[in-house]
Amino acid sequence: MEIMAEYAAAYEKTGGRNLIFCEDRLTLIAEKALVRKTGGTFFSSVTTFARFLKTDRRILSKQGSVMAVGGIMAALQRKKQLRCFTSAAGIAN
Repeated sequence: MEIMAEYAAAYEKTGGRNLIFCEDRLTLIAEKALVRKTGGTFFSSVTTFARFLKTDRRILSKQGSVMAVGGIMAALQRKKQLRCFTSAAGIAN
């Protein structure tokens, strides 16, 4: 989580905004790490994929959310398009 917070803070400094997806049980941990690094911000949000897609009806279960995010990341990695979290060295970039 600390590496994620460093990456998000560095991206904010360039004027970027962050939408951070994680498992439901990790959202508070991610938010705390982000606040420790940035001091609090409106340029980054932490949510789950299921909450992000929520409408009047439930679209995804928690497990479905994890599977969807995992599938997206795997597809991006296969295409060599995963630009973040490939290594801790990527934070500076």
